[in-house]
Amino acid sequence: MSPISKRDKTRQALINAGLELFADRGREGASIRMIANKAGVNSALIQYHFGGKEGLYQAVVEESLGTVWQEFHPFCAEALAKLEQGTLSAEEAQDVLLQVIPYTLDSFVGGWVPKSWILLTLREEILETANFQTIFDLKHASLFSIFTKIFAIAVNVDAKALSTRIKVHAMLGQISNFILKQRTFLRYSEQPEFTPEVLDETKEIIMENWRMIFRMSASGEKK
Repeated sequence: MSPISKRDKTRQALINAGLELFADRGREGASIRMIANKAGVNSALIQYHFGGKEGLYQAVVEESLGTVWQEFHPFCAEALAKLEQGTLSAEEAQDVLLQVIPYTLDSFVGGWVPKSWILLTLREEILETANFQTIFDLKHASLFSIFTKIFAIAVNVDAKALSTRIKVHAMLGQISNFILKQRTFLRYSEQPEFTPEVLDETKEIIMENWRMIFRMSASGEKK
């Protein structure tokens, strides 16, 4: 492995500083000087590496998405290839969707995903900023589209139907609630922390909920 160049180190330092400050203050609230000071570099280097603050923001979002995708892709690579070829079976689709649950909870609940990335996404969505479109285009649109297509195959429904998209959003919401409301859950359930045992039980319950949705959706039942 070749050593990381000074140029690459500087670029990465700016991305890391940008992520933290954009998450904390928003794109408008984080100034070029603040980001440069956080990274420990000259502010002119933001223009040099990214063409300005807008370019740095794009780089922060793209790198975060790229990291998530690199982690997400290996366990579903075969399913994605079959999805592209049109040969993914309903059983295979259900299996790969169920794998999303442990992957996501392991990654976000005390895992490798930085809280600053979660905060950045939430900040832009809750405040309904124009910046959210950037995050949606680079992150949500592709991941939600893939998940929806796989779900549609899993239960033989129209991927473009509103009811399908509502179900997908609700399913993913079961996971995100434990990511965004960790402290609320721990206090409510009187647990000191998210232990491996608590996390495993959480996974099993959500997986059973999803299996029920698969059965009901495939049979045309309604809640």
